[in-house]
Amino acid sequence: MSETNETRTIKHARALGYLTDRCTYYNAFSGRTSDLFGLFDVLAIGHGEVMGIQATSKGHRSDHLAKIARSAATYRWLREGGCTQIELWLWSRPKHRWELKRERLTANQLQVIRDRVLEQEEGIGTS
Repeated sequence: MSETNETRTIKHARALGYLTDRCTYYNAFSGRTSDLFGLFDVLAIGHGEVMGIQATSKGHRSDHLAKIARSAATYRWLREGGCTQIELWLWSRPKHRWELKRERLTANQLQVIRDRVLEQEEGIGTS
């Protein structure tokens, strides 16, 4: 069975010295998997921070950025957590080897993305 982005993320974060755990669960009623606060696949603790990680492939970057930017939980996590961070871990396999690009997301960046997403949605609704 092939390794998931979530499993790769946990292994890599542990190799970097983080204490990690999976934050997703399967909801048998809906038949879907749910993330912690609707945002995080993995929680990583270490190096003086608590990091919520959304793990995905590079091709799904914009979808996940929009999801994170839209969520009220995002801003509460950043505002009230003190040492909390949000990262998007993007996995790709260009030449038979997995590569990771990490993006640390700030409240300011996410607000700009959120505004753009809302403008686009309003534009679609008015056409």
